[in-house]
Amino acid sequence: MRYAQKNGGTPTPQLSVAIWTFDEPYPQRFFDEAGASLAECAKFTSRTAPDANDIEQTAQHIGSPVIGDQTFAVRIGNEETDIAVDYIWVRSGHNLISARMITGFRANNEERLGKFVTEALEDLK
Repeated sequence: MRYAQKNGGTPTPQLSVAIWTFDEPYPQRFFDEAGASLAECAKFTSRTAPDANDIEQTAQHIGSPVIGDQTFAVRIGNEETDIAVDYIWVRSGHNLISARMITGFRANNEERLGKFVTEALEDLK
């Protein structure tokens, strides 16, 4: 599912939700490792193309409600340009639910992201 808000400002907020189901319960260690590595990679550079200039990015934990067995949420973006992507991943038994939202760096999307992954999880029942 992908949703783009019309006339929503710059950047235009966009949200996508994905669900994966596995034969075995989704491993807790992937969430644990992601949380641990966030402390080591709080700042990094990236490029949109091989010949483009480096862009400094910040990765930071964002608050999220406890959903499913385990929840991990992070914002990656650039405060100067006020552009970011918020991610939330939920581990629930054999399922992995992810929501990704293009947004402003200063926006607070914790409630909105939590709502979408909660609804996706409910739809699986």
